[in-house]
Amino acid sequence: LGEQALAELWVEVGELCNEADLPALEDELDGLPPEEQWGSLLAVRRYLLDGEAEEQRSFELWQPSGEELLAVWSDLLVKVSAEDAAEMRTLWEKADGDERRALAWDVRRYVADLEEEEEAMAVERRGAEE
Repeated sequence: LGEQALAELWVEVGELCNEADLPALEDELDGLPPEEQWGSLLAVRRYLLDGEAEEQRSFELWQPSGEELLAVWSDLLVKVSAEDAAEMRTLWEKADGDERRALAWDVRRYVADLEEEEEAMAVERRGAEE
């Protein structure tokens, strides 16, 4: 394993990774020996590739009726900021049926990420209070 191979793996993971998550990954691996960086990056790469395939399969299996899709969409919009909701409504109005399903799927993921962040912050606050 040479420096070139490690650099190429970093580039590949960087392309697969959510841009917002990349600095945290870089911080986590900074200062580790190349062998440990390699192992961690391979694990991240495997997770990103397998997770994407699994996510795609789950999306393909999700076939809500028009009524169900509208109900999901309405539930999602109350979970985001007014500004985000307005932007999402604009996208929804421009989308057709399949695009709306994809939009709802993506917003579900976005809301789930927000909820995870809120839960992590709540746990952190509880820990600081103790």
